[in-house]
Amino acid sequence: MLSHLLFFFTLPFLYRAATPDPQTLWKGPALDAKDPLYAGLKQIEGVKHMLVHNGSQVGRTYSHHAIVENVNGRLWAAWSSATNDEDSMGQQVWVGTADRNGSSWKWNKPAIPGPSALLPNQTSVGEQNYTYWCNQGIIQRALQPSALVEYNGDIYSIIEPVDRVCPGGPGSNSGAVDGAGRLAARFNISTGQLTAKACWLSKNSFTTASQYKQTPLGDSLCSTDILNGLNPLLDRPDILPFTDARMINSPKFVGSDGSSSMTEVTHAVWNEQGQYWARFWRDSTGSKTTFVHWVEFSSEETGNDWFPAKFNSNGANPGMVPTNIPDSNTKSFYGRLPDGRTYLVTNLMYHPDTKERQPLCITLASDGVHFDWAGVLRTNASRVIIPDSRKIKRVGFSYPHATVVDDMLYVGYSEDKENIWVTEVPIASLGN
Repeated sequence: MLSHLLFFFTLPFLYRAATPDPQTLWKGPALDAKDPLYAGLKQIEGVKHMLVHNGSQVGRTYSHHAIVENVNGRLWAAWSSATNDEDSMGQQVWVGTADRNGSSWKWNKPAIPGPSALLPNQTSVGEQNYTYWCNQGIIQRALQPSALVEYNGDIYSIIEPVDRVCPGGPGSNSGAVDGAGRLAARFNISTGQLTAKACWLSKNSFTTASQYKQTPLGDSLCSTDILNGLNPLLDRPDILPFTDARMINSPKFVGSDGSSSMTEVTHAVWNEQGQYWARFWRDSTGSKTTFVHWVEFSSEETGNDWFPAKFNSNGANPGMVPTNIPDSNTKSFYGRLPDGRTYLVTNLMYHPDTKERQPLCITLASDGVHFDWAGVLRTNASRVIIPDSRKIKRVGFSYPHATVVDDMLYVGYSEDKENIWVTEVPIASLGN
């Protein structure tokens, strides 16, 4: 069982309490903008950092979208990998595993379930940077991981194909980002080895228009068993991946104010006392972002009253409302600890001048929803960054994902969008 998840409730509920006022969810300490590395917070004690992927050492200097899971005591990690640029042609998905060796972990050689989606006439050129393809007006096919899930005795790497139409590129959709469906690749749960190439869980018009059939990914649908098993599983509130094609392809998927763009949703966590789900959204409105987390509540046990079961793709979603929890306009991770406390791993402080994503913080809610403690997981990222042609790399630790193994919390994230790390955090040190 994936260890950050809750049991999925099937019994009827006898009582439902009112959900809390979103403007009361942050009860943590004031952040200190004059302290760019720690934001006035204390370093969490006893953490250990593990380097999983060094971009420059393997000649692939863009790495991001870290996913980390615990399955039967083995750590699994997935991340996106490109030669130089974010969302560039040929961006792959890599998956690695680690086995415990005493008090440490040994990371094994990663597999590549998501190979470069190049057309036959592009393979001789191979992977190039984003600017190379943009200068030729060619739509770029990039892959990124969105989940690692257990199903029917195997592990599946869930892969999101994302197409980038360069500004000034072909068609009327110039500058667009298009989601082209979803894939799944199967791994052996015991050996960690890739056992079946990726198949398609869903396809859409962009799958055809971007010619994925002609790439190494092909266009074969997964078997009926996998389709009927994985697709409902991925719609569960506590498993739902942070993104999918429906969300990407909706130009006005916005919050309750009718204008704030909602992206990169967290898993939902069930509040036993209040009898409701809670989850958080990123406001990615750009220069007009609110710089706070947005929350969504549901007392429906299956989550059928919110995304993805109900999907208002072109207008306000009344249930998505702003909180008073600080946010630097980036992805967060929400989970529950074995002792019942919930946590957010997030970049709490925004740096308007540098756009740096640090410190990476953990904040706790003893009652599951009101966050009253925060500490620094990691800060002071390397300032030696291999340049990208898009010039969007930035200093910092971001895009976290977490899982629990025994009395430890393991958090995966990227450094400078170049390296992938997993940090071991003693749960006993959280809240002190």
